Amino acid sequence: MDQPHLIKDGDFVIIQKIAGEHVRLQKLFKKNKILIEKLRFEADSVFGYSHGLFEVAQGRCSKVRTETLLEQDGTGDIEMRHTDIDRMKNELKRPLPEEEYAEDGLEKNASQKRQKLTHVEIGILRQEGANAMDLVSHLVSGNACFNERTTHAKDKYVRKKTQRYQDRVLILKPTIRLITESYYKRDPDRIAHMRLDQLGHMLALCGIRHGSKVFVFEQLLGLLFSSVVERLSGQGTCVALHRGRNLQGVPCLQAMDYTKEQMDVLYTISVSSLIKKSCQLVVDDDKKDVNDEVKSRRNDRIVREKVALECLLNQDPEGTRYFDSILCATRSVNPIDILEKSWSALAYSGTLVIYTPNIQHVIHVYKWLRDAGAINADDYKGPIKPEEISIIVVIENRNDIKLYTLALQTLQCYATHYGYDFQLIDFESTPTLSILCPQDDFFYARHCAVYHYLYEYQKTLKYAMILDADIGLINPFQKLEPFLPLPNEHIILSQRFQINEIGAYSYIIRNSIYGRRFLLDWADYFYKEPTSFHGSDNGALMKMLMDRYVPDKFVHHKDKCDDSYSKLVDWAGFRKMCICVNSLLYKVGKQNKDRSRVNVGLKGEVRITRRVPGKSWVRDIYDTGSRWTKDDVFLHGMKSTKMSNKINGFKTWISPIKGDKLDMNLCKRRDFYKAWNYNTQLYKPLTEFREELWKIIYQTEGEHNSSYFSKIVKNDYEPVLDKNYYVKSVFRDIKNKIYNILFVAHDDIKKPKFSGKIHKIAKVKRETNYKTKYSSFIAEVNDRQFKKLKLKRKLSRRITVIGNKKIKHTLGVCLPILTNFVNAGRFINTINYWTMNQVTKFYVYYHSTNETMLEILSSLKANFKVNIEIISWGDLPYRFKNHSFSNPNYLSNYRFQQLAYVDCLFRAKGNVKYLIKPQFDQKIKATVGLSELFDLLAKHSPKTSLFQFSVSNVYGNMRNDSNSQNKITINNLLDPKLFSLKVEVVPLIKNMAVESKDTSLVHVADGFAYHDGSTSFTYLLSKRKRLSLISRPTMHWKNEICIKAKKSWKIIR
Repeated sequence: MDQPHLIKDGDFVIIQKIAGEHVRLQKLFKKNKILIEKLRFEADSVFGYSHGLFEVAQGRCSKVRTETLLEQDGTGDIEMRHTDIDRMKNELKRPLPEEEYAEDGLEKNASQKRQKLTHVEIGILRQEGANAMDLVSHLVSGNACFNERTTHAKDKYVRKKTQRYQDRVLILKPTIRLITESYYKRDPDRIAHMRLDQLGHMLALCGIRHGSKVFVFEQLLGLLFSSVVERLSGQGTCVALHRGRNLQGVPCLQAMDYTKEQMDVLYTISVSSLIKKSCQLVVDDDKKDVNDEVKSRRNDRIVREKVALECLLNQDPEGTRYFDSILCATRSVNPIDILEKSWSALAYSGTLVIYTPNIQHVIHVYKWLRDAGAINADDYKGPIKPEEISIIVVIENRNDIKLYTLALQTLQCYATHYGYDFQLIDFESTPTLSILCPQDDFFYARHCAVYHYLYEYQKTLKYAMILDADIGLINPFQKLEPFLPLPNEHIILSQRFQINEIGAYSYIIRNSIYGRRFLLDWADYFYKEPTSFHGSDNGALMKMLMDRYVPDKFVHHKDKCDDSYSKLVDWAGFRKMCICVNSLLYKVGKQNKDRSRVNVGLKGEVRITRRVPGKSWVRDIYDTGSRWTKDDVFLHGMKSTKMSNKINGFKTWISPIKGDKLDMNLCKRRDFYKAWNYNTQLYKPLTEFREELWKIIYQTEGEHNSSYFSKIVKNDYEPVLDKNYYVKSVFRDIKNKIYNILFVAHDDIKKPKFSGKIHKIAKVKRETNYKTKYSSFIAEVNDRQFKKLKLKRKLSRRITVIGNKKIKHTLGVCLPILTNFVNAGRFINTINYWTMNQVTKFYVYYHSTNETMLEILSSLKANFKVNIEIISWGDLPYRFKNHSFSNPNYLSNYRFQQLAYVDCLFRAKGNVKYLIKPQFDQKIKATVGLSELFDLLAKHSPKTSLFQFSVSNVYGNMRNDSNSQNKITINNLLDPKLFSLKVEVVPLIKNMAVESKDTSLVHVADGFAYHDGSTSFTYLLSKRKRLSLISRPTMHWKNEICIKAKKSWKIIR
């Protein structure tokens, strides 16, 4: 009788060559020859031996005893020892006698210098029974140039030859780990590319243990079946669903050679039996060649299959379900087909784990589970690497670093230790950002900068945590991974504790198309903010969340919030507006059981973490007078100018860390936490601290509940369509006898007010999730139609005659609309550059600005004789009390910038030869004057009415490393559809609504130069008044209320 620990005929074994790369699962038979990595031996030679190390000689294996290994090297190491290799090299360091060189003629024949030992001689040595160490010794001694190698090269040569001629193999008893490794390395497709860590994670998620009840379907050669059986250890139930009459094609299960007691937990059931809900196995008693043992096994299989069917189909009337967990791992089968048959048998607290390499199957299963009422559905794609998570801080310029040194050092040290990507984006030091992100308010432009950074590194970064520069890390033991978005989430925001506001100071984003577009939409809300007090990007965030995620059935309450937003004068009103929006988000969002988060969006794409202790990653440091506890991770408000030894005003704080700097040398050490030298007086126990924090929360929530704006009134009317036509200007072409009417209207108006040809002006093309509802148009109306519409009286003050003027200016510039524009230095710098380059006519479209800017415009015209035409471009007329439709100014974007450009073209017709449409700080680099350059281009392309200069991407790599240089590259261009400088040849333009198809795309060799740093200068406003200004791409909002242009539009009903 064979002993169980001895290898015998028909056994499965794991074979691995010493120092080899392959691991193989092999079934042994008599007279079977095994080949692994050029090492061949007969299977018969290992029968009767226990598993272990074997030495191959002349095609047969002999067991290597432990005593032999210990006698050879004293350690039992199965590979060649380092001491043997070193000894071999030391012996060969002795130079050969000169007569040996002469005898072999190695000095004369360089081709024979490498190796004296031939393949025939090596073969003879192997037939004589030489082992690997002997062969390597001969090869080293035969290599004449061995002594000329470096120490590293010698070691590499010896190890390479040792691996090649190794004659020892490991023959091991199969285990789950070794079987998984063997298939994954040799034929991963057969196990659906299942890695060992993924298999372990599946089993851990299910919590399979002694006595569990598990339903399993797999296409992994029995790998999952055998793993579950091993964990159950003879106690519990494993129902295995299989195709065909019998459980076949499961070599992994067979290789494990489980005992009968272990296999008793496995109940098999065929797919056909499950579909028909009855056992399809039949005992063929009529067959004469069937013995009693076969009949007994078949009967046992039928009984066990019936038991499995009862577990799946016959549920307890009280609702108790049988299985603790369901495991499904497929290659080709859709997991939904399995779920539809087994889902009803899974206990309510059970776990479902599905593995499939097919991404479409993952998407379908996730939707199916969501519809089936599953909770905590998670899409596991393997462990997230720290370098795939980025901590991003955007600063306006390098001067900001001095204000936030301590906070930034805590972030840098934290990221360095855990391996997170840490990026400090300097807006002013990245010149192209002023073109990519033209928002004048830095708080908006920073979200645009993050968008472009994530877009550039979308292949390497999966998540990002964006922080204000005054946010520091207080708890270095807490990692970022627990705060990352769930599979359905793309943005995570958090509420502040002291005020009813969703904070813009920090958010977590998935680097997906949805997440990036959210940032771009947020940045572009700069063009929708009111001219009153608005709260910058904080107010825009509240407004955007309401616009995007609250349906129109709450239009009455939404309009009330909009009216509050447009009339803000201080922070008290701002808090009321936040309450108004929050009440809607609570109403339409999905809240979890403990009400610690609200998800909004069709699939819950945006999570708002509510003000609950321990749930958010960040809060304001002045919430609790600079005190903190172990629940805290990041603290906001750590600005050096507000730091004090005692709390003596709003936003003042006492540093919880002693000193103003960290010891950055500790960041890569295990005791890196010692860099945080805490002020222990500010640390409070968790229980005591939470009581204090809850008092603040109750006060904030009480303010919300008692506010008039939190009461949502049921709609008593449906949304009303705005049927108004908002006319901006009318240009009468005397030569063609046509009135060109420029107007704005709602997209849903079906019958146009104006007869004649109507051209819709294309909107600004940006990657966005938000769809605007208002568009701009040009109506071409002849004299007869114009009189019929009776518009001459209504629009008489807006009619401008064109076509009868002589060209007075060679170059003119049409600037972007001034929207809440307070950056006087940037404006003067732009005017100065174009004036120095022969521009004599400027068109300035004014929506809202401050008194200083208005004085500068007057000064430029009066004192410096700059020909500036100012066009009023205010909001569309709207009053909340007088109109039953929503505010149209919040349903459009960019203040109809494209319509302003068309208006500018009409004004330049017959007045300007070349009209330039630049962004602020945008400059053309040319070797000749601009007039001469455009004349040369026009001469080369006489029929071209539009020349478009592509924008050079001068910022290159946005990462802050030594290889990142802000160099101008010739062919690295931005998308010309979005970013370009256009020069219109005005006399050639016939149809102002449609750009000429015959355009010339001009690539200037060194592109364009943009804002290349702050420039300080003094501007003489008058004889007694001087202004000290700085030209910079963005400015911080300083609670300033701008002056808005009035009577810009005429309503035609």
